[in-house]
Amino acid sequence: MLKYSGTEWAPAADNAGGGGLTLPYAAAENNAATLFSITNNGDGTSLEGVNNTSTSNIGAVRGVVSSASPGGFSSGVRGINNGTGGLGVGVYGSQNGSGWGVYGTTPNGLGVYGNASANGYGVYANSNSGTGLNATSNNGIAANFSIFNNANNNTVISANSVGNGTIVNVSTTGSGAGVRASTNAGFGVHGITASQTSAGVVGDNNGGGEAIVGRTTSDIAGSVVGRNDGGGYGVRGFIATNTANTGVGVLGQVGLNSSTGRAGRFENFNNTNTDANTLEVVSNGNGNIPDNTLGNASSFLLDNNNSVGAAVRAEVNTIFGNFGAAGVFGISSGTGGRAGLFYASNPSGNGASSSR
Repeated sequence: MLKYSGTEWAPAADNAGGGGLTLPYAAAENNAATLFSITNNGDGTSLEGVNNTSTSNIGAVRGVVSSASPGGFSSGVRGINNGTGGLGVGVYGSQNGSGWGVYGTTPNGLGVYGNASANGYGVYANSNSGTGLNATSNNGIAANFSIFNNANNNTVISANSVGNGTIVNVSTTGSGAGVRASTNAGFGVHGITASQTSAGVVGDNNGGGEAIVGRTTSDIAGSVVGRNDGGGYGVRGFIATNTANTGVGVLGQVGLNSSTGRAGRFENFNNTNTDANTLEVVSNGNGNIPDNTLGNASSFLLDNNNSVGAAVRAEVNTIFGNFGAAGVFGISSGTGGRAGLFYASNPSGNGASSSR
């Protein structure tokens, strides 16, 4: 190199006089100002570190905060982008294979922390054909979402799609719950649909058990409630495809585990509700001549040889004696049939077919 000695130019080694940079180079300073700064006014990279080895745990550029108790928001490596628009990245990590573009690790803190001081995203995950965000844990919770501001009424988790796939898919091979929802005042699960051919909540059981089960210990409320504010039905039970004559559209039971109470009850609390019946049973069946216990619109059986109860008890409490005010009102509207039939089938029985 040509070096100027103060009086003349002469060839000399680059590090002559201690003014050059010899590698490896290390220095220790105590200065509040920036120790090393490079500014590039062109399009090239201002500072680049390249490592050509294949050794594990190497770093092309390494930043270290050596203090065991550094100040808040101190960083080993900090990237700043002063752009105020939507372009630019503060820290950019990329990897050409199947490794990690950005990797963060910590024993008890946060491996990677993202914060949006205004209306942006704290952490944004995106993928062209893979999974946008994947969270796993060996011994802890895989993902946690929380709002700690009790004045914040926004949704904790929002999932949207413009495709026809499932929005949220939950699968487990263990014995835990697929989805568990708990609330003090709101709905544990609230399903809404805007299509008549769809349903707000659908439960399937492919193993022969119940699809939807409601449980409660309340003395005043039901474990399953169907409500309709329109003109349809509150609860509908039907047999879809089975033809074995063993299906039951709606089943009410009592007496399991020595329980007591009613298996079914129908009530009307509006005394002006005179254009509808509290309970209706309608069938277009042909009847069963060989076995008249089957094929009926309704059938009541009290199956207890020591019982003194009635299979059907009907009572009317009224001061009027007009037509229709009767405990039992039977009509035969066809060309045949009987309005009422009472038959004692056991000739040695003690009971009469009817009494007055």
